[in-house]
Amino acid sequence: MRWAFPVFAASFWIFFFVQWSLGRRWFEDGLVWNLLIAAGWTILAGLSWWTHPRARGRRA
Repeated sequence: MRWAFPVFAASFWIFFFVQWSLGRRWFEDGLVWNLLIAAGWTILAGLSWWTHPRARGRRA
């Protein structure tokens, strides 16, 4: 699952920027929800990469 979070984050950011470049509106077209989902996946990706080395250090 550690590798899936960055993949989802990147795909949602690409989806967000494509829609933004097409001139979608923030609230009427739901662009704000795409931004929040992309940010959420980015946070999950960062946390999964940040906690993994710490957990490995504790086990050693």
